[in-house]
Amino acid sequence: MKESIVFPPWEESRRMRLVHDTIHRFMYVDRLHRQAFDGLLGNLGIHRSAHRILVYIQRNGPVYSQKEIARHFDISAAAVAAAMRRLEADGYLSRCVPDEDTRRREVRITPAGEALLERTRQIFSSVDEAMFRDFSDEELLALTAELDRLQASLVSLLREREDGRGDFFGKDPGEEKE
Repeated sequence: MKESIVFPPWEESRRMRLVHDTIHRFMYVDRLHRQAFDGLLGNLGIHRSAHRILVYIQRNGPVYSQKEIARHFDISAAAVAAAMRRLEADGYLSRCVPDEDTRRREVRITPAGEALLERTRQIFSSVDEAMFRDFSDEELLALTAELDRLQASLVSLLREREDGRGDFFGKDPGEEKE
């Protein structure tokens, strides 16, 4: 079922209507993808944020700092601590004090955590495969190329903004008025 498109009250050019419709579709597809995965993930009794923390620890080896994880995901250390307590209680993580530095706690994934991540990889694969089942390899390559173009445009825009050359967005909220 297609969601109806809601446009701002001001008059838009045809191009801007197309741009807004395209952006809306991206956001809608992202939301549907997340819902599909979250529904299946929920059956396993784990929330997306906790899953992301498990994946991070798996990819980065033992982790010693909740602040490191918090910075990586741009969330509070308290949110990471709560998620890690739950993951440990559920048997997916273990914390121990390494012999070489008793001031630090090493966080590792347990065999149960590894098994859970393998199951979630299967879920991701099934959702992703279903999402693109009607696409040929050529269509996927073309879509990827177009997404790369969009990404490059946004990266360029952000770099211009960071360099002080871009005033596309006007003044930042909170900047002092002159």
